[in-house]
Amino acid sequence: MKRLQNWKISFAGGDRAKAEMFITRLTTCRTGSREDDQRLIDTVHATLSGEADLWYHAARPSFKTWERFESSFRKMFIGKLGEFKLLHELRNRKQGEDESILTFIMYFNFYLTHLTEKLSRREKVKIVWNNIRPEYRSSMCNRMPRSLKKIQKAGERYEDALAISKNSKRNESETILPLPDKSPDAENRCRIGS
Repeated sequence: MKRLQNWKISFAGGDRAKAEMFITRLTTCRTGSREDDQRLIDTVHATLSGEADLWYHAARPSFKTWERFESSFRKMFIGKLGEFKLLHELRNRKQGEDESILTFIMYFNFYLTHLTEKLSRREKVKIVWNNIRPEYRSSMCNRMPRSLKKIQKAGERYEDALAISKNSKRNESETILPLPDKSPDAENRCRIGS
């Protein structure tokens, strides 16, 4: 149980990639643990919430072995993804509104690891380019870079610029020092003094 808490493993249901990451991390935790499978199955519910927690409690009686637990989990949250279906999902997954470029590319690479037939570098770049948000492409002057790394770096620069821009648009009431007096008298004083 402590090992699961230390690994900060959790899952609430939903996205296939998150489900795949969860079961992969859980399996890694299982491999490195001295706990027997039944004890791990009994404690895994502490890492689940929402839809995943409901599934666990409904299906728990059937988890006689780790293999049954994993099979049931995969069937419920990942499904049987054929190569075509996975590739279709990869090509159509758009960058989320609040999703950073780093997170988007991380999920993209995660999907790639599950393909048996590898894509060319050019094909990967095209897919990512077409699925990032338009403002990211605009920040790159609508010129598709030659690698995922270059898309990621340019996207991170764009996000940094956005963060700086948001920080510089503070309200006048948030300033620590008094704002300069912009009254006509102040302007005249500046002219007279020069």
